[in-house]
Amino acid sequence: SHRLRLTAEKIAQRLRLIAPHIARARRPIEPFVLEELPDASVAPDPAVGAAESPGRRLDWNSYWGGQNLHFVLRSRFVAPKGWNNPALHLPLGIAGDIFTHPEALLYIDGRPFASADRYHHTIDLPHSDGLTHDLMLHGWTGLTGWPPDPDDTSQLLLRGCSVIDIDRGLQDFFTLADTALDLSTELNDNRPEKHAILNALDAAFLVLDTRDPMGGAFRASFAPAMQRLRDGLAQAGPPLDITLHAAGHAHMDIAYLWPVAQVRQKNARTYANVLRLMERHDGFRFSHSQPQLYAWTETDFPELFEAIRGRVAEGRWEVLGGMWVEPDANMPGAEALVRQILLARRYCDAAFGPGAECPVLWLPDTFGFPACLPQLMVQAGLRWFVTNKVNWNQYNQMPASTTWWEGIDGSRVLAQFLTTPRTVQHLPFPTNYKSDLTAAEVVGT
Repeated sequence: SHRLRLTAEKIAQRLRLIAPHIARARRPIEPFVLEELPDASVAPDPAVGAAESPGRRLDWNSYWGGQNLHFVLRSRFVAPKGWNNPALHLPLGIAGDIFTHPEALLYIDGRPFASADRYHHTIDLPHSDGLTHDLMLHGWTGLTGWPPDPDDTSQLLLRGCSVIDIDRGLQDFFTLADTALDLSTELNDNRPEKHAILNALDAAFLVLDTRDPMGGAFRASFAPAMQRLRDGLAQAGPPLDITLHAAGHAHMDIAYLWPVAQVRQKNARTYANVLRLMERHDGFRFSHSQPQLYAWTETDFPELFEAIRGRVAEGRWEVLGGMWVEPDANMPGAEALVRQILLARRYCDAAFGPGAECPVLWLPDTFGFPACLPQLMVQAGLRWFVTNKVNWNQYNQMPASTTWWEGIDGSRVLAQFLTTPRTVQHLPFPTNYKSDLTAAEVVGT
């Protein structure tokens, strides 16, 4: 019945219809002034305002930058008094590839605050004070294509940027409905839960008043629609007897398709976003590896680093790694591997306190693991080994996801091979180390 009535397609269209209304109110910021920088190592002055900038003024709905552009965007904004949930909405453009972002560290009144990138167009603000604030974005447009094409002439389209007031109730309804729809598409047609979920969504959107113009009647209707959706989902079937624990993680390649100077900036953008998320969501936990990245943050962004230390002390930020970086483990000699572990563990103890580092050798994205690693791990006090790349194999599938790994001398460590599914060309059973909590990944895990 739902297939004949195109229920899933209709719900998807309704979600696209209501998404822009999550912003209850909108106030444009001042147009950006663009400064082009020679490379990632050049640090702009956050104290310079848009009026003093020598760059060119950008118009909304205009093309402003191609690939591999290092940039500064300056503006000013006001968050009106009385707004309940103010946020910056910064649609800087998406070129359609994972390595074209753009991404930028966002400064408010000269202080690093959060990241604006392809996954973070909306940045929550701490308060609505009615005052004028300076805004600066220091970033990079990224690379286009895979592998990157240096001749690609694609340009980023800058939409209108604003301060918005988020309607949290409508945002919650949208998120729950979107997640339920995603799950329904993942379930087989023979599963009764699939049809019960679509029943719940259909009933909720019959309550939601989306008649034009979508004003007071629309906003008055989403609370009863939310209740109808929750009631319907509760009746869709018993939950699985499984608990998934989701911890935030960012996989940072230190030198991959960019110079080291760029990853020092990329890392700060990531850390700033995590700190903002922790302010808003008490249950949010984050795990991050590679002491080299922490050391650079300590040098480049001491304010962010001190905030990270505070979250580590609270137990909400888990320091991972076991090694100074996530290295190739085949080419280095034994002495190099020993130093990777020794330097990492010493730094973590000094920077975050003894015992703050999780005793895991975290190598999710490297290929090949020598049989000496269990011995080195045991001698260094590392208890667990985690990887993903043993599943990136055309022929041999690992017989278990959790196993004891025994080294040459008989040393044993508990090894975990990640199980979240992923589609990778030519590979029959690949898994993922950078999950995004889609229904396909959750159900597949």
